[in-house]
Amino acid sequence: MIAIRKLTECTLDQAVQVWNEGFSGYFVDMTTNPGAYMTRQAYDQLSPQHSIVAFDGEQPVGFVLTGIRLAGGRKISWNGGTGIIPAYRGQGVGRKLIEAALDIYRQEGVDTATIEAFADNAPAIALYESVGYVTRDTLLALRKAGGSAGGGPAEVTGESRGALDNALPPAAAETDAAAVRAGGSANASGGLTAAARHNDAAGRYTLRHGTARDAGLLPFYPALGAWKGHWASLPAGESLIAFEDGEPAGYALYQRVYEASGKLAGVTLYQCEASPDNRDPEAVLRTLLEAVLDRHGGASLTASHIPSSRTDLLRLLEERGFRTAHEMVWMVRDMTVEGRA
Repeated sequence: MIAIRKLTECTLDQAVQVWNEGFSGYFVDMTTNPGAYMTRQAYDQLSPQHSIVAFDGEQPVGFVLTGIRLAGGRKISWNGGTGIIPAYRGQGVGRKLIEAALDIYRQEGVDTATIEAFADNAPAIALYESVGYVTRDTLLALRKAGGSAGGGPAEVTGESRGALDNALPPAAAETDAAAVRAGGSANASGGLTAAARHNDAAGRYTLRHGTARDAGLLPFYPALGAWKGHWASLPAGESLIAFEDGEPAGYALYQRVYEASGKLAGVTLYQCEASPDNRDPEAVLRTLLEAVLDRHGGASLTASHIPSSRTDLLRLLEERGFRTAHEMVWMVRDMTVEGRA
């Protein structure tokens, strides 16, 4: 008989074993080890007390990993991985786990549940749709053609700070919303670093380098989006904010990783947005993309979790030689009383 238990009731070895077996035959190699498993838990902000494992007797046979956080004043959940070991597939274990996860979301007062699946994974998508998830968009992972070899968007392997070029100083650790909106410089309580004038053709923009959180404080930052592309999922991430006439005109959210020698290994772009009030959004996007993605030599350049609905951004990335590596559907479920009615 299948019993659902909290991940906290699993040993680490059991959790790693059911992960590896649950993802056997998957679209990409998801094999992990205890150290990498714990790193993923922390880096993706997954919650062991909200994650669950299906047991048949004392054997773990499936799992759902979950993260829960506040974003834009709403409580958001994310399914950070669902897997069933081969011998138990097609027996309803996945549905039992997903329904148990939804019960946890209700108990925790989640407003919106989110989940992702490879676009080719029709059985998983059908399961999620059957319990109320609706596809909101398709998320693309892109890689610049001719870049360094490597699998997918770069993951943090160590220190990921450093100047984009000599014009961009290191970011301050913290800032506040007023400083970001006003483009203020660093102060005693922390803040944005000094401005760097971008020498574009029109000479219109001032670029300020900051933390990932700085982008999240902008009034036009999208509150609901892909979990791993959100500023809170990028503790080593950085932002570049463009100002025009003293007003924020747009931002890029990205992350850099380095080899042990200190050489830049890769840059991954997660977001690039122009203010809806800006009169020339394409110029803003072009300026930000040039500053973040150019002049990196042989480093791997990728873009991750880019919504297919962002045709403006995708067109500019394709012009720069980026090509789609894989696609995932991004699904949401309204967990409010109205959404459950």
